[in-house]
Amino acid sequence: MSQPSTHEHKQNEHHKLHDPALYLNRELSWLDFNERVLQLAEDERIPLLERVKFCAIYTTNLDEYYMVRVAGLRDQIDAGVENPSQDGLIPSETIALIRERVLEQSRRLTDCFEATLRPALAAGMWVAGVGGRMAFVFAATHGAGPVIGRFSIAHHITGQGAWVAALVMMALADVLTRLAVVYLRGRRLAAAPAAAPALIPAGTHA
Repeated sequence: MSQPSTHEHKQNEHHKLHDPALYLNRELSWLDFNERVLQLAEDERIPLLERVKFCAIYTTNLDEYYMVRVAGLRDQIDAGVENPSQDGLIPSETIALIRERVLEQSRRLTDCFEATLRPALAAGMWVAGVGGRMAFVFAATHGAGPVIGRFSIAHHITGQGAWVAALVMMALADVLTRLAVVYLRGRRLAAAPAAAPALIPAGTHA
C-alpha cells in the first residue's frame, strides 16, 4: 500500500485545522469563565460576605460583556456580516447561544441570592441588632452605668426611661424596615416581566 505524498499530507493537515470542532467560540468561552465566578457565589463552603461579593463581580462582568462583546456582535448583524468564525458560528447564532446561557445563569444567580444569601444577610443583621441591644443592657447593669450616664449628659439624652425608649424605637424601626423590604420585594416581583427580552433581532433565526 502506497504512503500518501508530502503534498497530500499537508493538505490533510490543512483541512483538519479548518475543522470547527477544533475551536472554541470566543464569546461563549468568556461566559464559561464568568460561570466559574457564579459557582464561587453558590459554594456554601465560602463565607457569606465573600459569596455576596462574587455575585457582584459576576453581574459587573456581565454588564461589561454586554456593553463590549454583545454590542460588537450586534454591530456585525446590523452590517449584514454572515461569515462564520473559526468555530463555525455566525454572529446571530452566537447571540442565540449567549441568550440561552445567560438566562440559565441568571436563574441560578437569582436562586442563589434571593433564596439563600439575602435571607442569611437579613438574619445576620437582625441577630447583630438584637445582640447589640442585649449587650447594651448587660453593660448598663454590670458596671458601665456611670459611663453611660456621662455619655447621656454629654449628648443631652435625659429624662426618665430615655434609653429604654431609644431601645424600643430601635426595635420598632427594625421591624418596620423588614416589613418595608418584604413589601417592596413583593411589588417588584409582581411587576417583573414574565420573560426576558430576546437578544436576537426580529426576523433573525439561529
